[in-house]
Amino acid sequence: DDPQAASAPLVPGASVSAVLAMGDLNLSATGTVTDRRGDRLVAFGHPLLSIGPALLPMATSEVVTVIASRASSFKIANPKAIVGAFDLDREAGARGVVGLEAPLLPVTLQLRGLVEHDHRFAVVDHPTLTTALVTTSVLGALSARSLLFGPQGVDIALTLTLSESLNEPPIVLRERFDGPRAAIEAVVFLQTYLTFLIDGPYGAIALDRIDIALRQDPQPALRTLVAAYADRVRVAPGETVILTLIDAPADAPAEPTRRRTRRLAVDVPTDLPNGRYSLLIGDGTTIDLARQLVRRTAPQTQAQFFASLRTQRDRRQLNVLGLMAAPGRAVAGAALPALPGSVRGVFAGARTTAKAIVGTPLELVIVDEGKATALDEPLEGAVRVDLDVDRALRAVRLER
Repeated sequence: DDPQAASAPLVPGASVSAVLAMGDLNLSATGTVTDRRGDRLVAFGHPLLSIGPALLPMATSEVVTVIASRASSFKIANPKAIVGAFDLDREAGARGVVGLEAPLLPVTLQLRGLVEHDHRFAVVDHPTLTTALVTTSVLGALSARSLLFGPQGVDIALTLTLSESLNEPPIVLRERFDGPRAAIEAVVFLQTYLTFLIDGPYGAIALDRIDIALRQDPQPALRTLVAAYADRVRVAPGETVILTLIDAPADAPAEPTRRRTRRLAVDVPTDLPNGRYSLLIGDGTTIDLARQLVRRTAPQTQAQFFASLRTQRDRRQLNVLGLMAAPGRAVAGAALPALPGSVRGVFAGARTTAKAIVGTPLELVIVDEGKATALDEPLEGAVRVDLDVDRALRAVRLER
């Protein structure tokens, strides 16, 4: 590094950089100081990112070379010492203030499996920039050090440490992807959740840090759940039913020689009434989707959003969802499955059509979500097993 370039004064004509990411991964935009008065200056002579008020670290810069092009010439430059921050991005250029500090969000990226490498960097903390900067950095790291395309399996674990002011524990999200685009799908998963948190419908949620762990397997290992059956179909409340599950490789679900079976014990809830009781068995991702469809609710507050994130499951978990037909309603992001007839009548007779007030009817109710069973190999798909609940059977078996 050139000490003179790092300490060069930001005078008109000098090179200056707006730092977007720094650390093991670096990204910055370099331009020229247009004018300076005191601690304030104007640079670039055009919009930087067209984002208006923002805080971006401002650094002295060293131009390495200029690439000439008839279409658009450009400079290659290295940012040096951070001396302030840009706080306004307008049509005429970007305004910088010497001595002003810009917040940066720490990010760690851990690559395992095909390569063993850790990246530590920081990105600009801004609602419209952070997600793009993090996902671009992850794509760059995978492309440079590991495998971005090609058959593989990818496990991603995303840990989001929320701001201390929220008084919430970290949120941990996991998922598994298999196939030639597994790495890309993992990055899309990361992008989706960061977007909802940082610039989503529940208000800007401040983060203290982001930790990403990616483990890549050289070959896909995903299996598909193809069938299930119970050791009996008539049951009494409180009994244990043994389920036999059959799965096969996702790329060859019809080959009987590659199918496998497993046993799973399920306890029938003790308070079930007579009638049809359905078990939906599947991977965590599929069961999460089914659970949302049954409850017919979406988070409407930040607290509900946090709660929904903490219940997310993944394809390395086997889940059983117990369902029964029941009257009820979903109102304001909450499921109310056991409403008495008088209350249901009030909702049905409401003159307003606003769903936020009268909600939507529930056709099914989740009786039991059970505990997730960890799997050695990822699984996808869901199957249904129907049971007939007969409370009289319990009395007969007790007499015996």
